[in-house]
Amino acid sequence: MLILSINDNLCCKQTKCHASRGMSGSPHRDFRLRKEGGKCLWEDYTGRFLNCQERFLETENSEHLYQFDLKVTIPMSNINLRIFFDESGKRRDKPTLMGGLSIPESLYTSDKFSAWNQKLRDREIRLHWVGYTGDSKVKNSIIQLMGMVSKHHRLLKFNIISHDYYMLAGSGRPESVISQIIYSKFPERLIYGLLRGYGRDIHIDAHIFIEHSTEYKDIRLNETIKEQLNVQSIYRGEQFHVCSSRLVPKGEEIGIELTDLLLGIVRTIIRNESDSHSKSITAKNLLIVELLKNQDFYSFLTSFRLFEWSRTRELQEASFGDYIQVFLSNHHDKFVS
Repeated sequence: MLILSINDNLCCKQTKCHASRGMSGSPHRDFRLRKEGGKCLWEDYTGRFLNCQERFLETENSEHLYQFDLKVTIPMSNINLRIFFDESGKRRDKPTLMGGLSIPESLYTSDKFSAWNQKLRDREIRLHWVGYTGDSKVKNSIIQLMGMVSKHHRLLKFNIISHDYYMLAGSGRPESVISQIIYSKFPERLIYGLLRGYGRDIHIDAHIFIEHSTEYKDIRLNETIKEQLNVQSIYRGEQFHVCSSRLVPKGEEIGIELTDLLLGIVRTIIRNESDSHSKSITAKNLLIVELLKNQDFYSFLTSFRLFEWSRTRELQEASFGDYIQVFLSNHHDKFVS
């Protein structure tokens, strides 16, 4: 049993309180009260939400005394993650993909990633996949970036959702409902998949970066996704907390540019178009084949988790490795040369 004494204002955004009895061998423990999704939630100062049943006891000297039957597991380790979100493909240009990339903060803030971030912000590099037509400078930048990232592929996670707008529209649902699914539900499920399932002794603090778009700004996606994910974490007993979520313009975060590149590569592999279609497609196919000759990059791509939405109303996981195999079968002459 833990007794907490707090001041009288229960509706403030952050109310300090202090444990009169220790927990997990500690003589004292500090807590705060937060408002999240219209509810008052307790958390300790490491940001971990408390899973507990509370019962009001008494009021004395303008203080509220609460009694908690605590069911708290204090994780043994903590990790900070940077989550980057982007999309590729529009309604008339299938497939439409959404991607989420998870990078440990300790890696993302390392000298290697910081150097790429600085080059991006100084406009020394251009990395957008859609506009790639074979320019040697852009090609070298992409190869160098993917080479650096692939060396750390065991530390990264990349999840993808593929959906067909016209299949959603054919359901007869109003446009507003379809937009809500595309621009709210899919991003939430995608990022939740990157944060869920860690062991009970691991706590995750996540910071989300979403490429800025008019659609996301209008629905305040960065705000709603933070709220929804934190509620999901509590409801499903997960050990993560989304600390921040913001919309980021292009050219500011190498994580966003990397997500865009990876989605472009995935989309090109899935479409698997012939070189004869255009100069741009030929250049993209050649670059992907060259990248796949790097065993680390090949291993990185085969670790991607691809989920496809169909009329079954469920996300079904598909083997992206099979898509890679089919792609290489059509370009085997370049791969073995």
